[in-house]
Amino acid sequence: MFSSTIILAYLALFLLGAVDNIRGPLYPYILENFGILESKGQWIFTLSSLFGLLTSLSAPKWLKFLAPVNTLKISILIHSLVLLLIGLAIEMQSFILLIVSSVFLGLAMGAQGLCVNTIIAQEVSAKNSRKIFSGLHSMYGIASLLSPLLLGYFFKEKFSIPSLFYGMSLLTIFIFFYLLKTPSLKSVKKLEGMDFKFLQKEVLVFGTLLCSYVSFEILVSSRLSLILSNYYGYTYSLASFFLSLFFVGLLAGRLFFSFVHLNIKNITLLKISAWLNLFVFIVGLYIYPPVLALTGLTCSFFFPTTMDLIKNRVKNNDIIITKIMILVSLSLSCMHPVFSILSDTWNSYHAAHLGFGLLFIVLYFLHFKVDEFK
Repeated sequence: MFSSTIILAYLALFLLGAVDNIRGPLYPYILENFGILESKGQWIFTLSSLFGLLTSLSAPKWLKFLAPVNTLKISILIHSLVLLLIGLAIEMQSFILLIVSSVFLGLAMGAQGLCVNTIIAQEVSAKNSRKIFSGLHSMYGIASLLSPLLLGYFFKEKFSIPSLFYGMSLLTIFIFFYLLKTPSLKSVKKLEGMDFKFLQKEVLVFGTLLCSYVSFEILVSSRLSLILSNYYGYTYSLASFFLSLFFVGLLAGRLFFSFVHLNIKNITLLKISAWLNLFVFIVGLYIYPPVLALTGLTCSFFFPTTMDLIKNRVKNNDIIITKIMILVSLSLSCMHPVFSILSDTWNSYHAAHLGFGLLFIVLYFLHFKVDEFK
């Protein structure tokens, strides 16, 4: 069930989760210590999304030479470089180094987003796909939980923040050498011949659904610390704690679905997730802000369940998944600057209301479009 290529995909997504989600709790610290507005600071998110998009769009070219497995190995090495650059940027108070690290992170993110899901789609049977996809994204959840907790601990104890990133960089190097001998997939011919025709009904429907959902999840995970610290006055360590609770929920839900197969239709699970997200988001924004952390739990099973739905309902699902991930990269490259412009114009709290629009799009497609594919 767990081949060496699946283990590679799991560890690659773990590292992506660690690097990607340490930026959320670090963001308020960067804005304050570098003395910059969010309109400038948002570039560390926007550039990573933009270069992730460029990597995704060029996938048919580089997949011919690297293939998914080799790409993941290279992306792990890039993560080590990114962590090193972030540490140096903080130590040297260099925003330029942060920007450079975001470019490299984007290259790795774009490649990994395509390759990890492609490997699972090609390597796993339909019977086990929901569990394997949930397990895959549980690795992201574990890393997403650990990195804010670790950073929050360093904030609380007033330890050296750069030393944390240097240590993580070294650990990533060890993982790279451990995974170096992972064999390649038997075939990636279909991906190599992928076209750029995105006006397919399956791509547009599932692409819009996932773009809206992922944008909502990233909006909460990347800006929760900022909203709690800047708008509500929480300390960095306490804001990081609540962000960690978000990732506890994300992890708990995905681990549950990794080991337990509920006899519930995928589309029903997705509707449950979307409506719960809307309820929790309303309570968090208007009644008690820390409740926003519960969106981690309500979001947890949406992405892997959607992947399983696509795999079981759509023909040539590996090609469709690849195209959808390209659209997701495009949506994220737009979401970060839009949110930052809204934050600078009003504030992070009012900008967060963008989440309602994203959830309404998700609900519309779940109730009126997705059931067309049976």
